[in-house]
Amino acid sequence: MSTSIKGYNRLAPVYVWLERLAFGNALMKARLALMSELKEAKQILILGEGDGRFLRRAFDLVPRAQFVVLEQSPKMIELAKNRFSSSELRHIDFITADISTALSPNLKGQFDVIISCFFLDMFETAEIRNIIETFSPYLKGTKYWYYVDFRQADKGWQAFHSRVYLRLMYWFFAWQTGLKTQDLVNPHSLFEVLGFKLIKRNVTHFSFLTTCLYQNVN
Repeated sequence: MSTSIKGYNRLAPVYVWLERLAFGNALMKARLALMSELKEAKQILILGEGDGRFLRRAFDLVPRAQFVVLEQSPKMIELAKNRFSSSELRHIDFITADISTALSPNLKGQFDVIISCFFLDMFETAEIRNIIETFSPYLKGTKYWYYVDFRQADKGWQAFHSRVYLRLMYWFFAWQTGLKTQDLVNPHSLFEVLGFKLIKRNVTHFSFLTTCLYQNVN
C-alpha cells in the first residue's frame, strides 16, 4: 500500500474535524456554490471524493443522478458508504483507484459532468494536464467539469493569507501522506488549452477558494 493511501486511511476518521478547525464550513460552501447548475445531470463522476460529506449533499441536490466515485483510500470509501442507506447505494458506484498512477479498468460509461473538489491541488502541471486529458473523453452532451479548489489571491493581505495557508497545508500533507507537490497550480490555462471554456465562477473566503464550471466546447 502506498504512503499516500496509508496517510489518507489514517486521516479519514479525523478529516472532517481538521477541515472544520482550519476553515469552518467554508470548504463545503465552496463545494456547493454552483451545484444548482448541475441539477439536470444524470451521470456524475467524482474524482477523489474523500469521506463522502460532499457526495451526501450532491446526492440530495441532484436526486435523479447516478454517481461514480473514484477514491484511493478504502477508509474514506467506508466512511462515505456509511452516509447512505442500502437503497441509496444502488445509485452510487465506488471504485478504489489511485488515478495519479493508473486509470481504473472498472470505469465505464459516459458522464454529464466530472467533479473534482480539492483534488487537483495535489498534482503538478503535467499531472493535471494528464488527468484532464484522460477523463475528458468520458464526458458526453453538455460536457461539464466542476472544479473546486484553493487559489492564490493576487495582492494585499489576501495574498499573504493564501501563501501562509498553502505552505501549512502542503507541509502537513507531505508529512502525513508523502505528498510531493508543494506548489498550487492554477489549472485554468490547462482547461482552456484542452478545449474547456469557463462559463461560471464563484470566489469566496478572502479570495482563497474558487468554484468553477467549465464546459468542453470541442
